[in-house]
Amino acid sequence: MRERSRRTFPLVVTALLAALAWFSFGGRDDDGAGTAPPVREPEARYYATGVRIVATDADGNPSDELRAQRAAYFPGADRWEMQQPRWQGRRNGRPWHGRARRAEATPIGDHERRIVLNGDVELHREAPDPLTLLTDTLTLVPARDYAETDAAVTLRTPASEMTGVGARAWMDRQQVRLLAKVRGTYATE
Repeated sequence: MRERSRRTFPLVVTALLAALAWFSFGGRDDDGAGTAPPVREPEARYYATGVRIVATDADGNPSDELRAQRAAYFPGADRWEMQQPRWQGRRNGRPWHGRARRAEATPIGDHERRIVLNGDVELHREAPDPLTLLTDTLTLVPARDYAETDAAVTLRTPASEMTGVGARAWMDRQQVRLLAKVRGTYATE
């Protein structure tokens, strides 16, 4: 069992890195949201502090970076928990970065992970057409390039601000849909 754990740990780290790197704002048709409790070290099989993971593209160049104050792996649930995750990367050539207080990554199927971000979640796409999404909880499915929340959301651009309850985001299409109670302001020159 210990040998299996030693072989599983690098695979899980790689899967988490791939999910978070691919995510850097993704997922498509997720079917639920959850919560991410703080790291509980006594239950964790592995944990690390001051985590920095860099993903590379096919040519070996850095493409995405994940930093976390702390990360822990819980093998019984095949779950990763992170505190203070921060990431940056490029999607369709555009720089994105984000942060949250906590994140939890769990499997959904054989090759996909669901990542639930909780607490002061912020996703930001840089210029041109900068966009900032703010919410308290966001569920991502990186393999589908999709994100969703049922919580209150604020979308900001240089010329507008929209608020609503619930959102769906298709990162590959650069599309965000607010679901209910939508209000907005738009600045004209």
